[in-house]
Amino acid sequence: MSGQLRGQKLRPHQILLVLNLARQFAQVYWKKYTKPRRDAFAQVMERAKSRGEIQADADIDLIIDLVSGSLYYALVFKPTPEPLASYMRQSMELIIKGVGTD
Repeated sequence: MSGQLRGQKLRPHQILLVLNLARQFAQVYWKKYTKPRRDAFAQVMERAKSRGEIQADADIDLIIDLVSGSLYYALVFKPTPEPLASYMRQSMELIIKGVGTD
């Protein structure tokens, strides 16, 4: 996952730094990059809710924050030999267990 600033690719930790330093960039990044992805993921979660796969009262925004937080943490702060896909699969399984209906 990376963004661009004046044609230069940014790594996740650089994006976080820029977002903290430049409010205008943060607003554009939210509108053009983050919000459309959150909205798409929210639709997936709403469908899961309607199928009874997650709790009817599950907080979709909080679920998205937990998933996003896990991803950013793994990309920026957690050096590990474990592949990112494996780490995220484990994170998602834990989150799903927490909001699931079983």
